Amino acid sequence: IEGGGSIQMKKEYKAHVSFTNTCRNSVNGAVLTVEGSGLLQGKQEARMAILKQDEKIEKTVTIMAAGPGTKLLKATFSHSNSPKAISRTFHKVTVALWLSFRSSSPFLLLAVECGALQPIT
Repeated sequence: IEGGGSIQMKKEYKAHVSFTNTCRNSVNGAVLTVEGSGLLQGKQEARMAILKQDEKIEKTVTIMAAGPGTKLLKATFSHSNSPKAISRTFHKVTVALWLSFRSSSPFLLLAVECGALQPIT
């Protein structure tokens, strides 16, 4: 997330999410879904018909918090070869009336089997 894990209310920020296929095989029907209650209206998705080994699927979303507090931004990767999600990560976002610092670590990532959600640098 631009600016790190703390954002101001009613100001737009960009969140960048990607998934790299580190499996030995291509996957069909790749879907990267980003959602966040209090940050996004509904779900936003990126889709690829075929995601080959070492290729990325990417999504940039605009987030804006209407109220203060702690929110969660969730990214999920799934594909048609498997009926369930194979990767899910959460990023805690603190919403304040003003920012007193900028974080040097803008992303929280969890590595998973056959891939990892990664930031776009």
